[in-house]
Amino acid sequence: MERLPTQIGDSYIHQHSDILIVGSSSGFTLECNLKFHICVFEMSGWYFGKTAGLLGTYNNEPSDDFTTRYKSRLNITDINTFGESWHVNNTCEMTTSIADHTSVHTVPKNIINLCSEFFASKVSQLNTCFPKIPKESFMNMCLSSTNEKDACISAVSYMNLCSYANVPLRIPDTCVTCDLLNGTRIKEGEFVRLQGSEVPRSVDVVFIIEAKECNKDITKSKNFGNVAELLDKELTELKLTQNRYAVVVFGGDGVFDEPRNMIIDGNVFTTSKFVSHYLNNLPTGNGNKDIFNAIIFAYNLIFRPGVSRCFILLPCSECNKYYMEHDYSTVHQLLSEGAVTLNVIMNDYFTMQKEREVKTLFGIDKRYVYTKRDTKEFIRDQVLRKSIILPKSTLGPCLSLILETNGTVFSGKYLETDKKTSKKMSTVFAKAVGQKIASSAMCGL
Repeated sequence: MERLPTQIGDSYIHQHSDILIVGSSSGFTLECNLKFHICVFEMSGWYFGKTAGLLGTYNNEPSDDFTTRYKSRLNITDINTFGESWHVNNTCEMTTSIADHTSVHTVPKNIINLCSEFFASKVSQLNTCFPKIPKESFMNMCLSSTNEKDACISAVSYMNLCSYANVPLRIPDTCVTCDLLNGTRIKEGEFVRLQGSEVPRSVDVVFIIEAKECNKDITKSKNFGNVAELLDKELTELKLTQNRYAVVVFGGDGVFDEPRNMIIDGNVFTTSKFVSHYLNNLPTGNGNKDIFNAIIFAYNLIFRPGVSRCFILLPCSECNKYYMEHDYSTVHQLLSEGAVTLNVIMNDYFTMQKEREVKTLFGIDKRYVYTKRDTKEFIRDQVLRKSIILPKSTLGPCLSLILETNGTVFSGKYLETDKKTSKKMSTVFAKAVGQKIASSAMCGL
């Protein structure tokens, strides 16, 4: 299995949405847009005047950009010889001439219209950059396209170059589409209202895991493999099917310090049965404690249109505003607009105002308490809820986010006990979260 993120020495590879990033502390970064097949290579100024290759000579002198590996300069028209000179493996031969890709062909009318929309129209979404970056070569590139996707590649390439001239641009609306679950495709700016049976009965679930000691070897120490499968079983019983699961990690060392989504064989989302593979051997460390940033990262994953969204956070650190780059109101607005339910499995037990006999207190929400009694008969306890001391010191502003998004708080300590208790806690958690998701899905009908 191919798994990302990964780190080898001082080099790392990770992917966010359609952007694959390869970087190194040695001073280079390669970002490839997998959707539009565009790569941007950046390197430290320390290499100025010291590097050359297929991308030219790094010295701001266009005249010697076509310098070969053997330090001879070629004409701009002798592209094949230039490319072949930089072969690093003699067994790798150029099977197709560059000239074969530049042959004259009849440009389809729809491509001509689209290229004109990008690079000739006075109302082009790219026109603010025309005075700074010449557009002619990109127009020619566009007109050599055989389909709309290739034409969009020329527009996105121009957009990327404009960003280095401090002219921020949006991808043209024509190049951004959204595939609905019913098979229809809409372009950016178009609106479709889903009603009744058109609303997908499905859920995208994201586990947000802080990669620190309390979550080390999480599939074994917390028997976490049960949680996703039991949750999916509950959702299926509530007629929420074809559910997907993703894993976001943060707070570890190296590449795992900032929020990253785990990817296996190119898949961000997976099935409930395969979640454990995403969680196995998660490296832990002592990185940042910015929970809000991890939530925002998860919010920006690519979700299916119209499905319910649920976040399940497993923190080790306190949810303290002093650790956060973003403020509470920003995160709250995102979760509210996206109708995201935030649930937390905290690394602590609950406490009560008065000592009394309780059948193992698993979790709470705004109105109820969930105990071991709910394993067999899901009745919940509203009276006991008033006696629970909310863990404000541990959850801080996260507690308000949980309650205001109709989420739950459960104690992860019961996942670390014997398998019988762990399974009961997982079962009650699945029932509580599943029913909240189902009720929010019904509100969309």
